[in-house]
Amino acid sequence: MNFFQEVRFLPDSDIGTGFLWGKFYCQLHLSLVEFRKHSSPSGLGVSFPDYQYDPDDPTINSLGSKLRVFSESTENLSHLDLRTWLKRFSDYLVLSEVQSCKSDSKNVRFNRVQQNQSPAKLRRFIRRFQPSEEQISAYEEKLHNANLDFPYIELQSLSAGHQFRLYIRKEETSQSVAGTFSTYGLSKEGATVPDF
Repeated sequence: MNFFQEVRFLPDSDIGTGFLWGKFYCQLHLSLVEFRKHSSPSGLGVSFPDYQYDPDDPTINSLGSKLRVFSESTENLSHLDLRTWLKRFSDYLVLSEVQSCKSDSKNVRFNRVQQNQSPAKLRRFIRRFQPSEEQISAYEEKLHNANLDFPYIELQSLSAGHQFRLYIRKEETSQSVAGTFSTYGLSKEGATVPDF
């Protein structure tokens, strides 16, 4: 990835950063879906420069107040046209012009993390297999212990209408890896973005 645009949230005492992340990221997702329909299937990658997470300290858990959208070319970022997509948030954020990445950057990947167990899966499991009480208890224990604590964005599914959390994990890596990104801008197949 050679070029990027940075989005920075402005401090606002009336509206929390978590709320802004949800509204903003929904628009970003829609813009990436539209981009993918008309452009390269590899898409565009995102990073969270102020990302903080410590599994041993629950107070260190934040996406921060910045996001960078990366691309191989300035044309892709121009085609994405974030300024138009984010126009309604102009009081709450600042969007930079397209910039070149630093050549000595480290590499990271940001992945979506999803919970494997859910109450709905337990109900289906019970309905389909009539498991023993021990098997049900074991599943319930896994469900209870599988709480995710990574930083997340609270989103609303536009197709199904339900709320969900987009948990995001940061992984540092020594090498740059080309690959594809989801319509959330997150790594698929181990793709990396610069970290600076």
